[in-house]
Amino acid sequence: MVENGTPDALRLFFSALPGDENCDINLVYLASHQSPRGQWDFTQKKLLPLNVLLAEAKIPVHSQRIVLLDTCFAAAMQGQQPWRENLTPTSLFASTASEETPEVNFHTPQPVDFAHRYPSAFAWLKECLGKKWDGKISFLGFVWVQTFLSVKDPPSEMRDWIDFLQKCQSTAREFRDKVSKKASSEIILSID
Repeated sequence: MVENGTPDALRLFFSALPGDENCDINLVYLASHQSPRGQWDFTQKKLLPLNVLLAEAKIPVHSQRIVLLDTCFAAAMQGQQPWRENLTPTSLFASTASEETPEVNFHTPQPVDFAHRYPSAFAWLKECLGKKWDGKISFLGFVWVQTFLSVKDPPSEMRDWIDFLQKCQSTAREFRDKVSKKASSEIILSID
């Protein structure tokens, strides 16, 4: 895990990912502020294209790696060669290449009363994140929890994971259609 690290720390993180021989399925979660051009905003006030970092890192090949990209303009990475070839064949993007992704706040009823509308997700998050949790989570995080609570069996094989990620897309689409477009983003599953 790297949190608020430098570009070098992220390169090392990518290089330390497991390869095919180390595990069956490799699930990687990446979150940051990202520009529409795929530049990552590091806490040291450095803007660097994620593709440059991916191209420079020696990332072990893993055919069953799933990467969750929880950023604004996330799908800007979808067609990028270093993303597809160096990192992952399967991605879940938190937003399209042209949209920001909102933050969900379970502690306030505006713009959506998530705590009232999604009591099971709220209870699960409170239990797992503890008393110090500020009620905030990314929209993708909310969709993930809501989908997880709706499935009978957790995913174990790659096919199960693909089904789960498709259900995440459906959960987000249903929220956008029935609850709020403004408080959501379009979640995109990409499989090469």
